[in-house]
Amino acid sequence: MQICIVGGCDTPAAKGRWNYCSRHYKRWYRYGDPLAGGTPKRELQKYLENVVLKFVSDECLIWPYSKNGVGYGQIRKGYEKLLVHRIACEALHGPPPTQKHEAAHNCGKGHLGCCNPHHLRWATRAENQADRKIHGTANGRHSSHV
Repeated sequence: MQICIVGGCDTPAAKGRWNYCSRHYKRWYRYGDPLAGGTPKRELQKYLENVVLKFVSDECLIWPYSKNGVGYGQIRKGYEKLLVHRIACEALHGPPPTQKHEAAHNCGKGHLGCCNPHHLRWATRAENQADRKIHGTANGRHSSHV
């Protein structure tokens, strides 16, 4: 019986699956890489708690995991997808003053996944849109509902 060709995997290779086990074959088929995908959920939570929420630098901190369609970092809580920069903003500044307030980036790099809590503040939609014009990100490609 042949073993999966991925180093460290001792699972038997599935027949007709390019010498990969079923798990690695599915990742190869979906992502083009047998090691892609499959980040353990606890790893995301640990990174959020131990890196993002404790970050003290003035540099942008780019979320290295899943991002939504316009580049903002996201994390799953049950069936709900939460935006990482909103979690970071709330951790540093408390809950938003109203449900309509958005987590606005002072750096203008939210669409690149910046989640540095010190780059965030609560802002009205109008204030956030004004920031986007200043940062040159108001071309309609980036979500304004953040």
